[in-house]
Amino acid sequence: MCFLCTTRTGVTRRVVASVVASTLGLGLPTTASVEDLEAQLAEARLEEAALQVERVRLQEELDETSTRLDVATIELIEVQAKLPVAQAELEIAEADLADAQAEADYLAERLVDATGQEVQVSKEIEATAEEVTAARADVVGMARAAQRRPGDLNPLGMIAEARSAQELMANHAANSSASRARTRTLTQLQNTQAMAVNQRDRLEAVQETIAQLHAAAEENVQRAAAAERVAIDHRNDVRALINTHQTLTNEILAEQAQLELTMTELDEAYAQTQQEVAALVGQRDAAIEERRRQEEERRRQEEERLRQEREQQQQQSNSSESNTTSSAQPPPATGNFLGWPVANPHVTSHFGMRWHPVFGGMRMHNGTDFRAPCGTPIFASQSGYVVTSAYNWHNGHHIVIDHGQSGGQNISTLYSKMQSRSVSVGQWVEQGQVIAHSGMTGISTGCHLHFEVFVGGSRVNPLSRLPG
Repeated sequence: MCFLCTTRTGVTRRVVASVVASTLGLGLPTTASVEDLEAQLAEARLEEAALQVERVRLQEELDETSTRLDVATIELIEVQAKLPVAQAELEIAEADLADAQAEADYLAERLVDATGQEVQVSKEIEATAEEVTAARADVVGMARAAQRRPGDLNPLGMIAEARSAQELMANHAANSSASRARTRTLTQLQNTQAMAVNQRDRLEAVQETIAQLHAAAEENVQRAAAAERVAIDHRNDVRALINTHQTLTNEILAEQAQLELTMTELDEAYAQTQQEVAALVGQRDAAIEERRRQEEERRRQEEERLRQEREQQQQQSNSSESNTTSSAQPPPATGNFLGWPVANPHVTSHFGMRWHPVFGGMRMHNGTDFRAPCGTPIFASQSGYVVTSAYNWHNGHHIVIDHGQSGGQNISTLYSKMQSRSVSVGQWVEQGQVIAHSGMTGISTGCHLHFEVFVGGSRVNPLSRLPG
């Protein structure tokens, strides 16, 4: 938020409000002088210019904020585009973890089954061991029985001992039966022992395979869990980045809104200042009109007084005193629009290029210089409004009079180098009225009158507009 902008604008509005209150709100007395109105108008225009400068600065700041907002919005869109990818990666990691966990659970079940089988096989081995023990006991019993039987039961022994053919056949049958029983018992013992060894080997192989698969499944679970954690961290990072950019965007939007509000307030203050300026201009013009009316009345009275004096002067003799008195009056009027600005005019420096008496070198002389000893009355060359009555380093005391139009072109005259001025800005003067007294102020080498004529805003040779 641009607090400084808001503060400055608040101060600006208070200044404007105070100015408007002092003029529009409270009402300006109709007797205020033109100078007072000009001063207040100048102050209001300065305030108007200050508001314009402030508005330009605010507009530049608003443009810069809009650029920052565009950049932040683009970055936010780019970061938001990463979120679906991060979410998909997380879902894949979660699916892999679920598969790995399912496989581990399955292998765990198989391991439980194998453990159960191990118990069953152990029981079977125990039973087989009992059978082996019984078989071994049978074999031992038969061996012992054979040892207790008298005579040699081999074929020759049986023939020799037999007392008859029937006994021989009976002995042979008994001997064969015992032999087959021994053979079966031995075979059964061998088979049982082989089956026990086979069951144990198979159980060990199953247990080893399941253990390997279970270890691999646990490794997969750990790897999938690690991938899930990475995916979660990535997603969280993306979300945090989105939140950061969203916060930045919101801050810029708030700043932009504040700047726009400040701009609106500034525009309102500027419009209020313009109204004040317009009101002051109207009041100044009214005051100038009133002064003009008063000056016209004063001029009429002055003309009447001068007319009476001239009549008295004409009745006097051509004495030196009379000549001195008449020299202080303007030359008689002619058919020209402009009249002579001094009595008994004598040109000391013409309009055009000349050698500058102070700076040296050829320079343009923009007017005509008339001989005018210090204190000589200076007359208005034509009636009009005083638009300038001031002093500067170049022209010294100087006056500019706007005479209105002649021949479709605006005419104005400038009088400078005077030692004093008798009129002020906005005053109406009549042709031949004393407006100043000659001197040598500004850049000058002696008392004289520097006189310039403007036609349509451009300088012309004054002698081309003065009486011939």
